[in-house]
Amino acid sequence: MKKLFAFVLALVLVLGFAGCGPKNGAEPAAPQQTTNETTMQPPTQTQPPANLGEAMSELNQLFNAEWPENEFTKLIPKPTFNISVSNSDGEAFTVTALGVTTDQLKDYVNELKSAGFNQNQVFSDTAVLGIYSYKADNGKGYTVEVSSMWGVNTIAVTKA
Repeated sequence: MKKLFAFVLALVLVLGFAGCGPKNGAEPAAPQQTTNETTMQPPTQTQPPANLGEAMSELNQLFNAEWPENEFTKLIPKPTFNISVSNSDGEAFTVTALGVTTDQLKDYVNELKSAGFNQNQVFSDTAVLGIYSYKADNGKGYTVEVSSMWGVNTIAVTKA
């Protein structure tokens, strides 16, 4: 029974592939070559960004979001860099920023420490891989996490 099933399955596959070929033995027609007698101007090109940070900064300007006012943003300083997206629910607040340098993030982490997010600190800085993170709480039931991976930067505040 298994051999019969395998034979029928193989037959279906062979017939299926045969149906994909050209019809009536005809070869597919080659695309026609056309000539254009008019002179075409090349499209206007913009200068590409010099590096990933510059490209991310340009994207950040396209998706520039306002710093919201809520219970979470009252706890942390407003960043000096632009944010791209923010999201908040009753339990957490998250903001994403593009084109922010690691030095800018480190400066922001120092501001967070001054604002009281300096307990139970966990820190990682792997510059070779483009990864940076800082996590701490304020001792009042809130935790902040700042992370950066390949130019995408996130700040998150959560309730414990």
